[in-house]
Amino acid sequence: MLQSNQLLQNRYRIVKVLGRGGMGAVYEARHIKLDMVCVVKEMLPPGDPEQVEVLAKQFEREGKTLAGLRHPNLPRVSDYFSDSGNYYLVMDLISGQSLDKLIGPQGLPEATVLQYADQLLDVLAYVHAQGVLHRDIKPANIIVQPDGRVVLVDFGLVKVADGKMSSFSMRTMTPHYAPPEQYTGGTDQRSDLFSLAATLYQALSAQLPTSAADQFAGQPMLSLHQLRPEISINTASVIEKTLQLDRAKRCQSATEMRAVLRSAALKSTASDRTAQLGAAPAYDDPTINLASQRLPKPGTRRAPVPENPLIPRWAAVTIGVIAVAILASLAVIIVPGLAPPSAPTALPTSLPAPKAVDVTRTPAPKRTLTPAPTDTPVPEATNTPLPPSTLPPTALSTALGDSLVLTLAPNVTLDLVRVPAGVFRMGSDDSDGAAKADEKPQSSLSLKEYLIGSFEVTVAQFAAFVNAAGYKTVAERQGSSWTFVGSQWQEVKGANWRRPLGVDVDLAALGSYPATHISWADAVAFCKWAGQAAGGREVRLPTEAEWEKAARGGDGRRYPWGNQPVAGDRVNFADRNLSVSWADSSADDGYQYTAPVGAYPSGKSPYGAFDMAGNVWEWTSSLYRPYPYRSDDGREDPMSSDPRVVRGGGFNESSENLRAAIRVKSLNNQGGFNVGFRVVVAPLP
Repeated sequence: MLQSNQLLQNRYRIVKVLGRGGMGAVYEARHIKLDMVCVVKEMLPPGDPEQVEVLAKQFEREGKTLAGLRHPNLPRVSDYFSDSGNYYLVMDLISGQSLDKLIGPQGLPEATVLQYADQLLDVLAYVHAQGVLHRDIKPANIIVQPDGRVVLVDFGLVKVADGKMSSFSMRTMTPHYAPPEQYTGGTDQRSDLFSLAATLYQALSAQLPTSAADQFAGQPMLSLHQLRPEISINTASVIEKTLQLDRAKRCQSATEMRAVLRSAALKSTASDRTAQLGAAPAYDDPTINLASQRLPKPGTRRAPVPENPLIPRWAAVTIGVIAVAILASLAVIIVPGLAPPSAPTALPTSLPAPKAVDVTRTPAPKRTLTPAPTDTPVPEATNTPLPPSTLPPTALSTALGDSLVLTLAPNVTLDLVRVPAGVFRMGSDDSDGAAKADEKPQSSLSLKEYLIGSFEVTVAQFAAFVNAAGYKTVAERQGSSWTFVGSQWQEVKGANWRRPLGVDVDLAALGSYPATHISWADAVAFCKWAGQAAGGREVRLPTEAEWEKAARGGDGRRYPWGNQPVAGDRVNFADRNLSVSWADSSADDGYQYTAPVGAYPSGKSPYGAFDMAGNVWEWTSSLYRPYPYRSDDGREDPMSSDPRVVRGGGFNESSENLRAAIRVKSLNNQGGFNVGFRVVVAPLP
């Protein structure tokens, strides 16, 4: 065993032991050259010394296979080597808690377990397609991260393409989760499914499943219904089917099990939780992927917009569409990622017939959006700092440089950044090949100083408003909204800001995610309350001009961070985690749907505002009118029922639809899973 502070391969400094077993140990280590924390897994070679050369070749082959795996629900294997006769894998250190630590005495909620199952079956389908088996799936080898993502860890050396097992992997087995064939070494992908089913059984019932050996000896396994009668028959039947000792009677692939488990969940909730699927939302601009743009005509059933990315993948599936959790906000409130890569997606615009984020709709015709040429910087007026003392003492919690924090309720604050007075260029120049017609002509505007939210309004902040005002959102009153399921928008019964996917979730877990399924009227109501809570300050939605200046500053940049290309460390958009045809498979932003606000500090705007590209589309106060922008031409009429503008793109948009100048028309002013908002606070005179 390695000792603390021991140096391995002249680069891995052992920090501490994370776990030990008969096959070796797992250590936390630090790569001293890269100054990065990692995990080193040590495996002790079995058998006689004559097999060492064979094992060395086998280890190298299998190490390469594991190092080549790339999936959001797997740790990345970055290195493998042998040292002093032992074998080592180096991989990412995954934060979170193991599933076995989360299972309480009554088991976990069915919806939560199904969310985890959906993610795990997705990763199993992937690794099985690579010819790899895990062979030790159990609660202790599943890490649940703070954002609800699960990561399957602790792969041993496994069966790969030629079907041969290494001496390492043949010893990997935990009795209560191992199928009978694993005792003899004759495993295949159905063996992993048995182990996963045993894990789900324990997660739901809080009871260890009867081992295969004990079942052969005549000890029966209790049904899930005997242990927890409230578990749906459909869910229980799929799990128990996959726990059959005869592998021919189990689900035959991860893809099959995922499909039947999703179908079972839909059937089990048909009475009151099945999603009501509506026609794909219609958009004013077919290239925009906003749920709210597909609005039903008066008198027809409304199509709600997609909501909050904080909800786990399976939650979205359980909601009534079979898909996962984690948004639309380009045209009304575009549903990012629903429309073709070049077409933004928006939410419904009218209350009576809200449109859904483009979750269920067929991708709208592509609109080609190419990056606009870099603009010549426009001088900006010098910013005169607003003295903290000018803010009401009841509202101002702290003032640090240009960052202000307003207290709205006990333990609920609103972070703001200062946008100085000055000139900026609004819209796109004729030379920009990516620009849409409604972004032209470009004009120079001079704005007074204002404060804008550092982040999109979160679930926690919106909950404080709802609790204090007794408010019900449009989606709550309608009883449905649009949610992004899998790769399309679906109208889902029960979807709203509390239940982004239409199923019950822990609101506390969603607290730092942007509030979604918010209509324009809902956002205005929040602002009115926030102004009162902040000592009578003017709190409102930003105008289009204020939003765009806060996003791109005075230099005419393409994106909030500048003119550099879109990347996974700058923005939440349609990347490898989202199953849509226009996704950038080379990018990984870390989230399938929405991300917690402030997750991408390198994507901040020049004034320090986060997430002004991607994540969710954001409401503005402005009516959709042609450019040039004029605040006195009626477009800022708060009483008009005409369509408003949403800005910024969302989690389901391609890089072309994340430009700071892009604007989308909300046809019915409704929101969905990919539409949220941030606020503006006027400085005191």
